[in-house]
Amino acid sequence: MSKLDLEFDSTGDIVITDDGDFSFTNSATAAVRFQISEQLGDWVGDPTAGTRLFNLGGMNITNELAEEIKDARAIALKELESAGMISDITVISERAPNGRLLLRTTCVDLYSSNSITIESGDFGG
Repeated sequence: MSKLDLEFDSTGDIVITDDGDFSFTNSATAAVRFQISEQLGDWVGDPTAGTRLFNLGGMNITNELAEEIKDARAIALKELESAGMISDITVISERAPNGRLLLRTTCVDLYSSNSITIESGDFGG
């Protein structure tokens, strides 16, 4: 299997090899992180990259908007599922004690067979 994507460390920085080259990985993790962290349509190289989440905005997250945010993330990841990179997408939203919306996203990386879990999206309150 060929190398898929740039490798990122736990802080989100690109991993550089001892030779000073970019490190690549056989995992879909970087693609998943990019897909849910960028705005849909911002990259001319791939109009399906990113999520429409940024267009939902607002600090007062109603229950209806919370569902739209959850759906936007799932829809964005369907692109990677259709490309055969991931499967079994689950997006769970819950309210933190302070009322803010938290998202937990899981999927299966079809390249490494590992589970990818991303807890992010400390949205509005």
